[in-house]
Amino acid sequence: MPRRRFLPGSLGLFLACTFLGPGTSLAQISVQAGLTPGKISLGDHAQLTVQVRGASQLPAQPVISIEGVDVEPSGIAQNTSIDGSGKVQVMVSYSYLLSAEKVGDYPIPAQSITVEGNVYQTTPLLLKVVEGSSTADQYQPILKLEAGKTEVYEGEVIPLTITLMVHRNTNITEPPNIQLPREGFAMKRFQRNPDQAVEQSGGNIYQVLHYRTSINAIKSGTLTLGPAEAKVELLVPDGSGRRDPFGGMNARQRSFKVVSEPQTIVAKPLPAAGKPDNFNGAVGNFTLQIQAQPLKLVEGDPIAATLYISGTGNFESLTAPEMESSEGWRLYPAKLVQENRNSGLEPGGVAFSQVLIPDRVHPKLPPFVLHFFNPESGQYVTAKTEALPLQISPNPQKAVAAQTGAESASNSGIRDFTFQSKDTPAENLQGTLTISRSSGTLFPLAATAFTGIPPLWVHGVGGGLCLGLLGWSLRKRWKQRARPKETQRSAPPKATDLLRQLRSERASLRTFYALADEFLTAWSREHQHPLPATVAATEAIQRIRLRRSFYCYGAEPQADQPVPESEHQEILQVLKDF
Repeated sequence: MPRRRFLPGSLGLFLACTFLGPGTSLAQISVQAGLTPGKISLGDHAQLTVQVRGASQLPAQPVISIEGVDVEPSGIAQNTSIDGSGKVQVMVSYSYLLSAEKVGDYPIPAQSITVEGNVYQTTPLLLKVVEGSSTADQYQPILKLEAGKTEVYEGEVIPLTITLMVHRNTNITEPPNIQLPREGFAMKRFQRNPDQAVEQSGGNIYQVLHYRTSINAIKSGTLTLGPAEAKVELLVPDGSGRRDPFGGMNARQRSFKVVSEPQTIVAKPLPAAGKPDNFNGAVGNFTLQIQAQPLKLVEGDPIAATLYISGTGNFESLTAPEMESSEGWRLYPAKLVQENRNSGLEPGGVAFSQVLIPDRVHPKLPPFVLHFFNPESGQYVTAKTEALPLQISPNPQKAVAAQTGAESASNSGIRDFTFQSKDTPAENLQGTLTISRSSGTLFPLAATAFTGIPPLWVHGVGGGLCLGLLGWSLRKRWKQRARPKETQRSAPPKATDLLRQLRSERASLRTFYALADEFLTAWSREHQHPLPATVAATEAIQRIRLRRSFYCYGAEPQADQPVPESEHQEILQVLKDF
């Protein structure tokens, strides 16, 4: 066999830098050997790689001899890094091209390599040489499907990992298209960039891609997940052992279809024992908190509350928490205002906005409750918010309106027009005054027609009126042309004018809080700095803006009622102190 010349180790250096990375830190020395491919045909070449990792200095290249096999060194690749303790770490790969002149099995014995005074042994390998063209089965990727748990509760979120393993001497040319049948499961999207690693399996070194996500069973029973399928496009060596002008192995494009093993998962139904009456199906481990304002208000005023739910689990099954005791409260439908659900495996959170109105004086805001099932403990849990103390002043207008409404209902004498039955008696119209109209005497038109010529003064009056109208119209048009056009918009209202208007008028709640909010904007614009930050000013500003939104943009029937005198004076006193 002709002697081959020594070739550079560009391929080994590229693969080492790509799969191990420049910052790889090794805790201890390791030595391993890999053979790619493990089966070749006569005239083809296999590549044997001996890799040393974790040494503090470059070891000597081992001399490898295999009976019946031509061994030719093909390159050296090395990478140096520094670990967290400042120690130098060296990774070096020695590559060899193997070929044989006869068909058969050629054992590659374990190689002894001395590194820093210690002897290390590699794993024995086997090279198969066959007749005909080399097979690409040695480069077949491997696909694995692994769920975090095989026995779960219905709705429980668990991790799911799909692992793709490709030979290190191959290159992925397109992102793999992974399909996963998942009837009976809800699944999040896979992470955008898979986790990468390098592993040895069956005497070969693989680049490993981990695609991670989370799933949860949407029904109970014995469910089958998968099998996962993927189409993988790879560049594989052509087996000739020849290199391109840049030092890389000659390769060809190949398409592989890989299939994983299916996974069986048993989903248990949620237990009936201990299930709360208003349980809505939330599964996970959550905490509940509340923020509400204002806490000092008048009976009938709205309170804006925000309910925060944080934790891990199935966020899609969460609904807005409910008030523990809603007697004496009016609650508007809660709205989802914030969400950071992630995959359900790491902490996330959602927030609901809740508007509520006290119909009477309450000492505290009742707690809100959230019921969920904790799969770790296998029990139902109830999370509660704290009961916030309130300072609610009675609304005097409510008592006056209630008394006035009762008196008017009893003394109004309004007639009830509700039909009690189909046989309604006719009304007695005796004594009713009837009014009739008469057209009077009609005269023939011909008897009053003008038959002579009108006098001249009639024509003069008519002509004078026409000329007068024409002159007035021309004069008005001339004035409009001579008037300069307005080039400046009217100036915005001043804060002092708005305050004077608020003081002089006892308008409706809608108009009063609209003017008060406009005053805040005008004051900030004129003074060119933020609104005062005192406690009284902050409470008044929050109250004005909350009530403006409530009365001006909602369908609240109280919006057209006059603002109470005490409330009017209280707001004016704070605004005058600005």
